[in-house]
Amino acid sequence: MNDTILTRRQIKILDILSQVPITGVEIIEKIRDHFPISKATLMRELVFLKKQKFVTTQGHGKNTFYTSLQEPFLKYVDIEEYFKENSQIRTKGSKSFNLNIINKFEKAFSSEEKKQLLSISKKLSAQKKLLDLSIFKREIER
Repeated sequence: MNDTILTRRQIKILDILSQVPITGVEIIEKIRDHFPISKATLMRELVFLKKQKFVTTQGHGKNTFYTSLQEPFLKYVDIEEYFKENSQIRTKGSKSFNLNIINKFEKAFSSEEKKQLLSISKKLSAQKKLLDLSIFKREIER
């Protein structure tokens, strides 16, 4: 994405969109309790979010569905809002670790970065072999 600063209302819209593809009318219904908003204002917000590549659209007119383009593991989370809810009934985020997320990291690094990481890993392995085993165990225990 980019370093665009989003308003609380835009963050709420993205939060709603991350759940399922949804129409503008449905967004208004879900956001009204948090932010009073007219249809025109919502459309301006959605156009802005689309230009910033936060959302994509499918369909036309009343049948336009909006979908979030944010990767779930890169999604903005308001820490204060997150910890307001009891951990037993928390609705944001998953309850357990999602192993499928590992596949999303395949594209996280460029080939150049992968080469650098491999080089660093090899250097670390070489240093580890030179280290006295008792020192290594003490370091791990710390």
